[in-house]
Amino acid sequence: MRTFYGLGLFFFAMLLTLPAHGQSLDREFLGLAWGADIREQKGYELLYEKGDLRYYIQPETVRVVKGFKIARVVYGTQNYHFFSVFLLIDSMETFDDIKAYMENRYGFPKISWSVAGDQTTYKWKFKTIRMKLKFYQQDRRMKLAFYYTPIANRVNEQEAEANQQKSMQFFPIERDKKPEAMPLLVF
Repeated sequence: MRTFYGLGLFFFAMLLTLPAHGQSLDREFLGLAWGADIREQKGYELLYEKGDLRYYIQPETVRVVKGFKIARVVYGTQNYHFFSVFLLIDSMETFDDIKAYMENRYGFPKISWSVAGDQTTYKWKFKTIRMKLKFYQQDRRMKLAFYYTPIANRVNEQEAEANQQKSMQFFPIERDKKPEAMPLLVF
Protein backbone atom coordinates (compact mmCIF):
# COMPACT_ATOMS: atom_id res chain seq x y z
CA MET A 1 0.00 0.00 0.00
CA ARG A 2 2.88 2.34 0.81
CA THR A 3 4.38 1.77 -2.64
CA PHE A 4 1.06 2.58 -4.29
CA TYR A 5 0.72 5.76 -2.18
CA GLY A 6 4.32 6.81 -2.96
CA LEU A 7 3.82 6.17 -6.68
CA GLY A 8 0.57 8.16 -6.66
CA LEU A 9 2.29 11.05 -4.87
CA PHE A 10 5.12 10.98 -7.44
CA PHE A 11 2.69 11.20 -10.41
CA PHE A 12 0.70 13.96 -8.70
CA ALA A 13 3.92 15.96 -8.19
CA MET A 14 4.79 15.43 -11.86
CA LEU A 15 1.38 16.74 -12.91
CA LEU A 16 1.90 19.88 -10.84
CA THR A 17 5.26 20.64 -12.44
CA LEU A 18 4.24 20.02 -16.08
CA PRO A 19 1.81 22.96 -16.43
CA ALA A 20 4.29 25.35 -14.85
CA HIS A 21 6.99 24.28 -17.30
CA GLY A 22 4.67 24.49 -20.29
CA GLN A 23 3.41 27.94 -19.32
CA SER A 24 6.84 29.57 -19.14
CA LEU A 25 6.78 30.41 -22.88
CA ASP A 26 3.56 32.32 -22.23
CA ARG A 27 5.39 34.50 -19.66
CA GLU A 28 8.93 34.85 -21.00
CA PHE A 29 11.48 33.84 -23.60
CA LEU A 30 15.07 32.99 -22.60
CA GLY A 31 14.55 34.73 -19.25
CA LEU A 32 13.18 37.97 -20.72
CA ALA A 33 9.55 38.62 -19.78
CA TRP A 34 7.16 39.45 -22.62
CA GLY A 35 6.37 43.16 -22.50
CA ALA A 36 9.52 43.96 -20.49
CA ASP A 37 11.15 47.34 -21.13
CA ILE A 38 14.40 46.55 -22.97
CA ARG A 39 16.00 49.74 -21.62
CA GLU A 40 15.93 48.16 -18.16
CA GLN A 41 17.86 45.08 -19.36
CA LYS A 42 21.63 44.70 -19.59
CA GLY A 43 23.66 43.39 -22.51
CA TYR A 44 21.31 44.26 -25.39
CA GLU A 45 22.64 46.20 -28.38
CA LEU A 46 20.45 48.03 -30.91
CA LEU A 47 20.61 46.34 -34.31
CA TYR A 48 17.92 48.12 -36.33
CA GLU A 49 15.25 50.76 -35.81
CA LYS A 50 12.14 51.71 -37.79
CA GLY A 51 9.72 54.13 -36.14
CA ASP A 52 8.74 52.75 -32.75
CA LEU A 53 10.02 49.26 -33.65
CA ARG A 54 13.54 48.40 -32.48
CA TYR A 55 15.47 45.17 -32.82
CA TYR A 56 18.27 44.12 -30.49
CA ILE A 57 20.92 41.42 -30.19
CA GLN A 58 23.14 40.24 -27.39
CA PRO A 59 26.58 40.41 -29.02
CA GLU A 60 28.92 37.48 -28.55
CA THR A 61 26.16 35.38 -27.00
CA VAL A 62 25.46 31.94 -28.41
CA ARG A 63 22.20 30.51 -27.14
CA VAL A 64 21.11 26.92 -26.70
CA VAL A 65 17.33 26.68 -26.99
CA LYS A 66 15.82 23.25 -26.16
CA GLY A 67 19.15 21.65 -27.10
CA PHE A 68 19.52 23.55 -30.40
CA LYS A 69 22.55 25.82 -30.78
CA ILE A 70 21.38 29.17 -32.18
CA ALA A 71 24.13 31.58 -33.21
CA ARG A 72 21.93 34.67 -33.51
CA VAL A 73 18.82 35.70 -31.60
CA VAL A 74 17.11 38.99 -32.49
CA TYR A 75 14.73 40.58 -29.97
CA GLY A 76 11.96 42.86 -31.26
CA THR A 77 10.40 45.69 -29.29
CA GLN A 78 7.65 48.22 -29.83
CA ASN A 79 8.09 51.40 -27.81
CA TYR A 80 10.89 49.47 -26.05
CA HIS A 81 8.54 46.68 -24.89
CA PHE A 82 9.66 43.16 -25.84
CA PHE A 83 7.15 41.41 -28.12
CA SER A 84 9.03 39.24 -30.64
CA VAL A 85 12.10 37.09 -30.97
CA PHE A 86 13.72 35.61 -34.06
CA LEU A 87 16.05 32.62 -33.96
CA LEU A 88 18.18 32.58 -37.10
CA ILE A 89 18.89 28.99 -38.13
CA ASP A 90 22.05 28.17 -40.03
CA SER A 91 21.63 24.52 -41.08
CA MET A 92 18.92 22.38 -42.64
CA GLU A 93 19.59 19.69 -40.03
CA THR A 94 18.83 22.14 -37.20
CA PHE A 95 15.74 23.35 -39.09
CA ASP A 96 14.43 19.77 -39.40
CA ASP A 97 15.16 19.05 -35.73
CA ILE A 98 13.37 22.23 -34.62
CA LYS A 99 10.39 21.46 -36.85
CA ALA A 100 10.12 17.95 -35.38
CA TYR A 101 10.39 19.37 -31.84
CA MET A 102 7.70 21.99 -32.53
CA GLU A 103 5.35 19.39 -34.02
CA ASN A 104 5.90 17.11 -31.04
CA ARG A 105 5.36 19.95 -28.54
CA TYR A 106 2.61 22.02 -30.21
CA GLY A 107 1.03 19.66 -32.74
CA PHE A 108 0.92 19.74 -36.51
CA PRO A 109 1.27 23.27 -37.88
CA LYS A 110 -0.76 25.27 -40.33
CA ILE A 111 1.38 25.44 -43.45
CA SER A 112 1.42 28.20 -46.03
CA TRP A 113 3.53 28.77 -49.10
CA SER A 114 4.23 32.08 -50.80
CA VAL A 115 5.26 32.40 -54.42
CA ALA A 116 7.08 35.65 -53.66
CA GLY A 117 10.40 34.54 -52.24
CA ASP A 118 9.43 30.87 -52.58
CA GLN A 119 8.76 30.77 -48.83
CA THR A 120 7.20 28.03 -46.71
CA THR A 121 5.82 29.00 -43.29
CA TYR A 122 4.80 26.61 -40.51
CA LYS A 123 2.55 28.22 -37.86
CA TRP A 124 1.65 27.25 -34.29
CA LYS A 125 -0.12 29.01 -31.46
CA PHE A 126 0.26 28.51 -27.72
CA LYS A 127 -1.91 30.69 -25.49
CA THR A 128 -0.80 34.29 -26.24
CA ILE A 129 2.22 33.23 -28.31
CA ARG A 130 2.20 32.87 -32.09
CA MET A 131 5.11 30.91 -33.59
CA LYS A 132 6.32 30.79 -37.19
CA LEU A 133 9.05 28.61 -38.65
CA LYS A 134 10.06 30.00 -42.04
CA PHE A 135 12.17 28.61 -44.85
CA TYR A 136 13.08 30.79 -47.84
CA GLN A 137 13.99 28.35 -50.63
CA GLN A 138 15.72 30.91 -52.91
CA ASP A 139 18.45 31.98 -50.52
CA ARG A 140 18.16 29.08 -48.01
CA ARG A 141 17.44 31.42 -45.06
CA MET A 142 15.64 29.89 -42.09
CA LYS A 143 14.23 31.36 -38.89
CA LEU A 144 11.92 30.58 -36.03
CA ALA A 145 9.88 33.55 -34.77
CA PHE A 146 7.85 33.96 -31.58
CA TYR A 147 5.32 36.78 -31.20
CA TYR A 148 3.60 37.93 -28.02
CA THR A 149 0.16 38.61 -29.48
CA PRO A 150 -1.09 41.36 -27.12
CA ILE A 151 1.62 43.65 -28.53
CA ALA A 152 2.17 41.98 -31.94
CA ASN A 153 -1.49 42.35 -32.92
CA ARG A 154 -1.32 46.07 -32.14
CA VAL A 155 1.85 46.39 -34.26
CA ASN A 156 0.19 44.53 -37.16
CA GLU A 157 -2.88 46.79 -36.99
CA GLN A 158 -0.71 49.92 -37.04
CA GLU A 159 1.27 48.64 -40.05
CA ALA A 160 -1.90 47.67 -41.92
CA GLU A 161 -3.42 51.10 -41.27
CA ALA A 162 -0.25 52.89 -42.41
CA ASN A 163 -0.09 50.77 -45.58
CA GLN A 164 -3.76 51.39 -46.30
CA GLN A 165 -3.31 55.15 -46.06
CA LYS A 166 -0.40 54.99 -48.54
CA SER A 167 -2.18 52.77 -51.07
CA MET A 168 -4.78 53.50 -53.71
CA GLN A 169 -8.23 52.42 -52.56
CA PHE A 170 -10.65 50.87 -55.02
CA PHE A 171 -13.61 50.76 -52.66
CA PRO A 172 -13.08 53.39 -49.96
CA ILE A 173 -16.00 52.41 -47.81
CA GLU A 174 -15.65 52.77 -44.08
CA ARG A 175 -16.44 49.75 -41.96
CA ASP A 176 -20.01 49.61 -40.63
CA LYS A 177 -21.12 52.56 -42.79
CA LYS A 178 -23.41 52.48 -45.81
CA PRO A 179 -22.28 54.86 -48.61
CA GLU A 180 -24.74 56.99 -50.53
CA ALA A 181 -22.94 56.20 -53.79
CA MET A 182 -20.35 53.58 -54.73
CA PRO A 183 -17.08 55.40 -55.49
CA LEU A 184 -14.65 53.33 -57.52
CA LEU A 185 -11.29 55.03 -57.15
CA VAL A 186 -9.84 57.43 -54.62
CA PHE A 187 -6.38 58.95 -55.14
